[in-house]
Amino acid sequence: MPHPNVLAAFLFFAIAFSAWFYVRGEDSSEPGALKTLRWYVNLMWLGGIALMELALFFSFSRVGWAAAGIGAMLLIFLLLRGNTLKFTENRQRFLALAVISVSVLTCIFLFFGNETESRVAIIPDEQALSLRLFLARASLYEINDHRYFGVGPGNFVPQLARYVSPALPAWTYQPAHNAYLLVAAETGMAGFLTL
Repeated sequence: MPHPNVLAAFLFFAIAFSAWFYVRGEDSSEPGALKTLRWYVNLMWLGGIALMELALFFSFSRVGWAAAGIGAMLLIFLLLRGNTLKFTENRQRFLALAVISVSVLTCIFLFFGNETESRVAIIPDEQALSLRLFLARASLYEINDHRYFGVGPGNFVPQLARYVSPALPAWTYQPAHNAYLLVAAETGMAGFLTL
């Protein structure tokens, strides 16, 4: 993935759809062998969701974390509102998913509490924030100068030197951390309107 936020977005939707389909799964009123197979399938669903939750954490994407929290609350609201949990089996799946998710969060906070706390805290002087504002401003300059067709796909970073001081360290030359600004700068309004 080209950027942690893109990975986080992919994982967010994968977790959300997996959780939704897992909780709303089929009724398992099958005979013995098929019921055992269904148990293994449910276990694989839960394991996959747990792995995706861990991957979302290790993306270190604040936006992804916030989206996951909001998405979890929305999932709970929709399940409670839609009478999905009135069926005993769906309720059991929901509780299993909740236990797995809480377990993953507990492990994350136990083993990576300091990293999580430092990542969640947003400090105004933080280098990441100032770099993002710097790149957003530079992308607005590129958009202003090349508003119709942009600077070309993949040319944001090479064109960046025209808008910033050449004395900056090499690591500051990177794509904008806002996908919309990056697309508008590279493809202009013609490409941006196709989003």
